[in-house]
Amino acid sequence: MSMDIVEFRLIRERQVKKHWAYARDCPPLESRLHERNQQGWNVYCGPNPRTEFGKSSDANVKLARWLFADFDHIEPGDGCGRWEFISDRIHRAGLDMPDVVVSSGNGLHCYWRLSEPLTDLDHWRDVQERLITTLDSDTTIKNPERIMRVPGFKNMKDAGSPKDCFIILEHKTND
Repeated sequence: MSMDIVEFRLIRERQVKKHWAYARDCPPLESRLHERNQQGWNVYCGPNPRTEFGKSSDANVKLARWLFADFDHIEPGDGCGRWEFISDRIHRAGLDMPDVVVSSGNGLHCYWRLSEPLTDLDHWRDVQERLITTLDSDTTIKNPERIMRVPGFKNMKDAGSPKDCFIILEHKTND
């Protein structure tokens, strides 16, 4: 996995900056990404590794290690928070709880790590679409090159009121 290529995208208004790095080289990028985030840039990356530097497309994804669901704009109520509503959906669907849950600032992103990476990305897309339908989550996140918010940064979508993006749940694995 250290040789995986990670694509970062910085987005501010209609501007997009892209950067690729080997996974092993990502930690030193953190301070530069924080600088950009403080300048109003939203920080995203692709959970699925890329094949080549400098290319953004579904064709540049070699395999998928994760399934994910995006639950934006679920409002807490009845004494419950967002996670209670979403975890109830997951439980009622008979699914395992996610390995990672990220508060994106406007909702929650749930990630399930695949026991083995999928190289058949048509199959991955089918499974991703079934997950989305089952959980009634955001229907747009079914493409292999999908980018998601990176925890540890601010969601700058509403420039006047940045919101923290952070991990709220993480199951540690032995790898």
